[in-house]
Amino acid sequence: MRLIVLYGPPAVGKSTVAKELAKRTNVRVFDSTPLASTIEQAIGRDNPQFTPLLYSLQIQILNAAMRFGTQDIILTATFSAELQTDIALLQTILEAGQAHNTNVTLVHLTAKHHALTERVQQPDRRSAGKMTDPSQLQSLLNQHNYDKPFAGTPSITINTTHLTAAEVAEQIARNIAI
Repeated sequence: MRLIVLYGPPAVGKSTVAKELAKRTNVRVFDSTPLASTIEQAIGRDNPQFTPLLYSLQIQILNAAMRFGTQDIILTATFSAELQTDIALLQTILEAGQAHNTNVTLVHLTAKHHALTERVQQPDRRSAGKMTDPSQLQSLLNQHNYDKPFAGTPSITINTTHLTAAEVAEQIARNIAI
């Protein structure tokens, strides 16, 4: 089994790229949006336990997939190199991969802030339950460093500013030979 983790800032194209990559390969997308929606309904997104609970459930599901599954998986994750919860998530995923003999590939997606601001306003984001407010995005971009990759393990880094999701997916597929 192989696990591909696409990580980066909001609106960088993680989900869209994951879907494109899945179309080209025999890899399934682990979409945690429904899981996040369920947690939001139960405790609210502003609850300080929202992110730790989401990450804990993602890890449990991924551990089961690595233990019992044979299907390659793509996971998407919003990631800031200075948030301990985000760092811990990727570190835990890498440790689980080692424990279950699973090849984990990290792919850091980046984009210029103006491109993220344009993308966050796309109408399809609202129906997917994603952030759509440019001022909320700007606040996050000012608070956190999304441009720096995870420091624990090398990542493939791709700037998506001027690339389509299909082009990014093709680059990923070439880089990891899937």
